[in-house]
Amino acid sequence: MCLKKEMIRVRFDELLEKKEAKQLMLLKHLLLKDSMSQISTLAKELDITKSSLETYIADLVWINDEYKGLATLTYDGYLVSLELAPSFSLEMIELNLYKQSIKYQILTYLYHHFDYSTAALTTRIGISESTLFRKIKELNSLLKEFGLTIWQGKLIGEESQIRYFYYCFYWYLDNYAQKEISFKQKALIHAIERGLNISFSEENMKRVNLWLIISKKRISYATPIYTELKEKIAPYERDYLFLELKSIVLRLLGHYAVEVDEEEAMIHFSFLMSFQSLSQQDYYQYAILRSKFTPVGLVDTYILESLILYYAPLKLSHQLESQVNYYLSRIHSRLYFFKGMLEVLSRKYILDTEKEWSGHVIYPLVDTLFDSVEGDYLGLSKEYNESLIAYSKLQYLHVIALIDSHINKSVKIGVKLLLEDVYQEVSTTRLIKEINGLNGVSCSEYKDNESFDLVITNKPLSYINTEIYLLSELGTNYDMVHITKLIREISTRKMRKELNVKKIQL
Repeated sequence: MCLKKEMIRVRFDELLEKKEAKQLMLLKHLLLKDSMSQISTLAKELDITKSSLETYIADLVWINDEYKGLATLTYDGYLVSLELAPSFSLEMIELNLYKQSIKYQILTYLYHHFDYSTAALTTRIGISESTLFRKIKELNSLLKEFGLTIWQGKLIGEESQIRYFYYCFYWYLDNYAQKEISFKQKALIHAIERGLNISFSEENMKRVNLWLIISKKRISYATPIYTELKEKIAPYERDYLFLELKSIVLRLLGHYAVEVDEEEAMIHFSFLMSFQSLSQQDYYQYAILRSKFTPVGLVDTYILESLILYYAPLKLSHQLESQVNYYLSRIHSRLYFFKGMLEVLSRKYILDTEKEWSGHVIYPLVDTLFDSVEGDYLGLSKEYNESLIAYSKLQYLHVIALIDSHINKSVKIGVKLLLEDVYQEVSTTRLIKEINGLNGVSCSEYKDNESFDLVITNKPLSYINTEIYLLSELGTNYDMVHITKLIREISTRKMRKELNVKKIQL
C-alpha cells in the first residue's frame, strides 16, 4: 500500500464542530503558507467557496481581541494574513478550542466518573438530550479505531486501551510535557527507578507521571477487561523486566484503597516498552538480556537486518545500530500492545517535507518494510491497526533519515560555475552549502580527476561525460526544486534494491 494513500485516522480537530474545524484548518494553512495568502488561492486550496471563506474569516476576528498583541488575523479583501508574537503559537488557540468542545467535555466527564446519567451529563455540559446522543454517536465513530465504544453510559473496551486513549488525549490536550510533578508522584516514580535500576529523563518522567495518574484513576474501576492484554503478555511472562516490574507494582501500588492485581503490572509493562520511557542506555541493558524470540523481538531483528542489507556495502556504526534498534523496538512494541492513534501532526505535511530533508525517496522503502512483516502479529495487521500503522510509517521515515544523515552519501555532486573570479568562490560555496543540506548527498567543487553522479554548472560543458544540470539563473528557487528532484531520482536509481531476505516466520 502506498504511504500517500488517505487512510482512516482520528484527528484532534474531529472533536470540533464543522465550523470550528474549518476555521482551525484555515489558520494552520496560513501558517504553512508563510502566514499570508490570496483569498482566491486559499479558497481553492481549502476546497471551499470564496464567500464561505470570507464568513469563516469574519467569525475568526475574535482572536484579535482574545489574544490581543499575540495573534492578529487581517483581511483586506485580497490578502489574508496571520501574525503571531514570537512567544505565542497557534497551538494555544487550538487547545482552547478543543477544551471548549462538547466532545472534549463528554470524554473528560467519563474519565472522572466512569459512567453517566443522561440528565446529569446534559445538565453539566448545558446541552439537550438529542445533542448528547448525536455527539455520543460521533464519538463512537472516532473511538472505534481504539476498540472502544460509549454504551449505556460507560466507556467500554480493554482496560489497557482505555488508559492508552486517555494518555494520548491528555498528553497533548492538557500539555503534560509542561506540567510540574507533585512531590508525592516524584517519590513514587523514583521508587520505580530504584526498583528497576533505571533512570528517567525529565521528559520521560512526565510521561510516566501522566500514565500513573490515569492508572490511579482507573484502578478502582469495578469491571475492567484484560482479555487481549493477557494474550499479548503471555510471551513476556518470564521476561526479567516484567518480573521485576510485577514485584514493584504490587508493592508500590498496594497502598491504594483497592486490591491491585497482576494485570496492573501487565499494563505498566506495555506502557514502559511502548512509549518514550526507558532511556537508550537503559533499553540497551534490557536488550542484552531480553528474549529475541518474542513477537516484538523477532520483528525488531528482521527490520534492522533488512535496513543493514539495504544500505550495504555502507555500514552502520555500533552506536547508530543501537540507536536505530532502540527506536524500532518502541515503534513495534506500541503496535504490538496497542491500537489506534490520535493524530497531532499533519501526515501530508510530513510527507511533503520529507522531500526537503531526504536526498532519495524514502517512503517506498518504508512500505516495503511494513509489507514484509504485515500480519506477523495482530498489531501489524492493516485491518486491525490502520491508523497506528500509518503513524508508525512516519516514524520509520525519520529513522531512515537518521541513518541517511550518518552514513549515506550515495549521490556525489560536483559544482562547476564559470563566472568572474569576484563572484566565483562565494556563488560556488553558497550552492554547495544549500545542496549539502539534503541527506544522502555529498556536494563539492568539481575536479577533473574525480567522478561525480551529477555536475551542476551555468554553462554547457561538452567535455564532461556525466549527467549535467544547467542552471537557468544563480540562486533561483526554480533551479533548486528541479535539482532536488533530479538528485532524488539519481539516488533512488542507485539505492533501489529488493529486500530478498527470507521473511522471519513468527
